[in-house]
Formats: sequence, structure tokens, C-alpha cells
Amino acid sequence: MMREIQLSEHGKKYKGAFVALVDDCDFDAISTHRWRVCVQGSEQNRRIYAVRRIAIDGKPADLRMHRVVWELANGPIPAGFEIDHINHGELGGLDNRRSNLRLTTKSLNQANSRKGRNNTSGFKGVWWQRQACKWRVDILVNRKKIHIGYFDDKREAALAYDAAARTHFGEFALVNIPTGAA
Repeated sequence: MMREIQLSEHGKKYKGAFVALVDDCDFDAISTHRWRVCVQGSEQNRRIYAVRRIAIDGKPADLRMHRVVWELANGPIPAGFEIDHINHGELGGLDNRRSNLRLTTKSLNQANSRKGRNNTSGFKGVWWQRQACKWRVDILVNRKKIHIGYFDDKREAALAYDAAARTHFGEFALVNIPTGAA
């Protein structure tokens, strides 16, 4: 069963606007603290998380709810790993049910990110290369840019990116055109 945790305001702008979702088994441990809204990213690429203020070495820091839920279920997060929300959208970071969280590396977490704010093609990994007069497709794997190819049609370019993303990132791939929508 799922429960909601009301998030406190982040200034006056978001007062009462957001709730975080947790499993019933985590509710008692999570609800004993006051959680607030944390908004990150540009207007186009906005993500919203639930956080609370803690002190680390005497300095204030934000603790994200999804990390607490993960550790309640699985113990400490191993060094070099992150916790990823499976579902997307700006509110995906508020869905802290155990079934929506997974352990990942920074590289795979980046693979699961949306297109950049400067994107003009509308598709992740696809951009217009003026010199070639074609749509160019690149993918970033382990911090290395891999050139996929040039395409006349940007939808075909997006499908090429999607195929490469599925090959390199498996279940972590965030594709432009979901299977069955092509």
C-alpha cells in the first residue's frame, strides 16, 4: 500500500502543492521528519525531490528522501553508487516507493537523464550538423562520446539513438520513441 507525505513549503510558491509517495512499510520512519520540496533544473528539465535539512560535519546539507527509503530497505548505499528513480517526469523524484528505486552508477544514472535544455531537435542525442546538412547522432557512454551516424530524417536519427541506448544502457536507457510507438 502507498502513503502520501505532505511536503512543507519552499518559499510561498509551492505551499501545499506537493506530496511524496512512500510504501506503507516506510511511512512511520519517514513521517517522523519534516520534509520539504527541492526543485532542480531548468523550466524545461525540472525535477522535484523531497529533502530534509541535516548537518554533516557541522555544515547544513540536504538529505533526499529516496536515499533514506533505499537504506531502510537495503542498508547503506555502496560507495560510488547512486539511487535512481525509475519513472520520469518532473514529479518522478517524489515517487519514493521501493519499486520505483534502483541502485545505479553515475554513468547509468546519466544515461537515464532527459534531453538537454539546449536541445533543438526534440530528441535526445540528435542534433543538426550544419556542415553535413544532416541530423547527427551521438551517445555518451562512460564519459566518452560515440558517434552513431548521420541521417536525413530526424525521427530516423532518434530511432538510431534509441537502439544504441538500449544496447549500451539496457533497462536504464531513456529512449526518444518508446517501443510500439514507432
